[in-house]
Amino acid sequence: MKAFLIPLLFCVSHVVNAGQVSLLKLENEVVSFSIVNSKIHTLPACAAQEQSNLWAFSLANPSGRAMYSMLVTAVAANIDISIESALRCDVTGIETPKSLAFGTCLLYTSDAADEEDS
Repeated sequence: MKAFLIPLLFCVSHVVNAGQVSLLKLENEVVSFSIVNSKIHTLPACAAQEQSNLWAFSLANPSGRAMYSMLVTAVAANIDISIESALRCDVTGIETPKSLAFGTCLLYTSDAADEEDS
């Protein structure tokens, strides 16, 4: 058997926004933030035009606390984040992120093996 590595670069197709965090605000257990790049997807109807560059979520659940931790890390390390929209507004007028990720692409490496012919 021969073993080899197949490096594949997967850019996450559902990620609609990526960039460095330009604003991070915490008020009454609500985190709001924006990135340097404009949103490139169609905003949900609940998003107010004057707040269209913002994202917001609550710290009242573990997911929100994890996203806040990621945002603080991204700011401290000056790295890009990728944001997938939930296409809803949990905070009035401000779009909610479904997920965050560091960077804009994922490097995936797979081990594969060829079987020798008998």
